[in-house]
Amino acid sequence: MKVVDVYKRYGLKGFLQRFLWKILYLIKIDYSKYYLFCKQIESQSDFENNECKFNFVQLNFSDFKNQKNLNPNWFNEEKLHLLELAFSIEGNIAYGIFQNGLIISYGFLSLKYMGLNRNVILKKDDCYLWDAYTHPNARGKHYHKYLTIYRERVAFKYGKKRSLSIVASFNRASKNSYLARSYNLQETFITYNIFKKGFKSTLKYGK
Repeated sequence: MKVVDVYKRYGLKGFLQRFLWKILYLIKIDYSKYYLFCKQIESQSDFENNECKFNFVQLNFSDFKNQKNLNPNWFNEEKLHLLELAFSIEGNIAYGIFQNGLIISYGFLSLKYMGLNRNVILKKDDCYLWDAYTHPNARGKHYHKYLTIYRERVAFKYGKKRSLSIVASFNRASKNSYLARSYNLQETFITYNIFKKGFKSTLKYGK
């Protein structure tokens, strides 16, 4: 992502925060701050009042592999490895929308674990929304909003009553999007790895 794009998306505070964390990373200190948001999804009335105007479809790993040449900056080898891992974990489902063969927006829904973290098992009534992405050329058209609504709707059909999502503290756009969707801040936590001695987290959920 270009410097100008980072500034536009995350604002001055988010831009400086990301820059500081990169400096810390150079001296082998990996530090990040996150927000855990949650929302009750017991009533379908919310879905009826916000009908999804985009045709999201369920995706598989081969759909993402085919994106490597179309969007190489995002779907690089490292990203594809993480996506392959995501599909190998029980309860992870991806949904997205195509435009001329390009996936312009997608996101994962987890029904059992917290995304890639199999050490955190979701509570019976909870689901987890994560890895929401919209192509730079398609931002500002409310794809994230409707992708969130769609995944909530699917989770509701699976019997889930509460939706969770984690947002990096610098990600102003995602934070505002979830607040606009009536998500509440449940906790703030950090992850850190000092001198590569192993990642640790202060996340209280699941403990």
